[in-house]
Amino acid sequence: MEKSVKKPERQLNFELLRIVAMVMILTLHYLGYGNMLTNNEGSKTYYICWILEALSYVAVNVYILISGYFSVNAGFKINKILDLWIQTAVIAAAGYLVALKIGWAAPDDKETLSRSLMPITQNSYWFITTYLIFCAVVPFLALAVNRLSQRQHKALCIVLVALFSLLPTVFFDENWTSVGKGMGIIWFTVLFFVASYIRKYDSFKKSPFVYFIGYLASTAVGLAVKFAIRYYCMQTGTEDVSDAFFKKYTMFFIFVASVFLFLAFKNIRFDFRKLGGLIMFFSSTTIYVYMIHEIPSLKLSYWRDFIEPTAHTGFPDIVLNYALGVFVTYLVCTLLGAAVKALYNLLQLPKLTKKISDKAVAAAKKRI
Repeated sequence: MEKSVKKPERQLNFELLRIVAMVMILTLHYLGYGNMLTNNEGSKTYYICWILEALSYVAVNVYILISGYFSVNAGFKINKILDLWIQTAVIAAAGYLVALKIGWAAPDDKETLSRSLMPITQNSYWFITTYLIFCAVVPFLALAVNRLSQRQHKALCIVLVALFSLLPTVFFDENWTSVGKGMGIIWFTVLFFVASYIRKYDSFKKSPFVYFIGYLASTAVGLAVKFAIRYYCMQTGTEDVSDAFFKKYTMFFIFVASVFLFLAFKNIRFDFRKLGGLIMFFSSTTIYVYMIHEIPSLKLSYWRDFIEPTAHTGFPDIVLNYALGVFVTYLVCTLLGAAVKALYNLLQLPKLTKKISDKAVAAAKKRI
């Protein structure tokens, strides 16, 4: 009885975290595509932008931690992969037509055309491409997790984090592990094992405040190291590698901050039920917010020419521009995403993909 009461509350915690993570992703794109991280170096605005960047860099890790947490008993669902693939392709193609209409894409630009018509295989949305691969392999990872003892699972997490986060951060070279910046299936798998350990053994029960302080502290240390490296490079006249050190999802301090923020939301004890409908509405469309604001043919012109952050660096102008670039964009993309989702359901495409999935799974079971 107690379990059934708490379950929705904890899920709403995670749904709220999805929303926060998407705001962070929009913040990263506002700062990155908008060239705010290299603009007016040394100014107050410059350092505020880097603090926002550091606080937001946990977003992708947090998303995969949430997915991993709820995938411990995952079954193989081809329809989930098909639904996401189809909707991504349709949104990218529709965005390309809009870009042509308003002059943000050239008709003879074959690369943009290719990236718009085949966004998954062309890696136009790197996160969705990797996430689809993750969805395909996670049922098998879940099987492995459920065969491990707690001690084995813990040891595996320590080894994976050491190999793919700690050591590459210390030795400043991720290439020897082929993990890159954490944008591939290797890092997503590491995050899955960490999240599934948290789900299975639930031994992280400190106050959310403690974990939130850990998130802030880890972020602060990582950013301080980044600026220390930059200072050293400037003083010695060597190539500045501070951005390459910091801007990786695998960077150890980013990883630790991600886990702390995840645990902070996991342990929140607040009755969100009155806000449940609103939270679920916004959280259920977060993937659409990503797909729409990242349309390959529109995104650069949108941020640099329409939002134009570098033209709004004074106060309070920059605050209003940030609100337009992040929160208004989030709201508009949410409404567009809700419309796409409703149309997709109206056309009964989920039923079609479910039928295809069931037949494929049944056929596979006969052959295996």
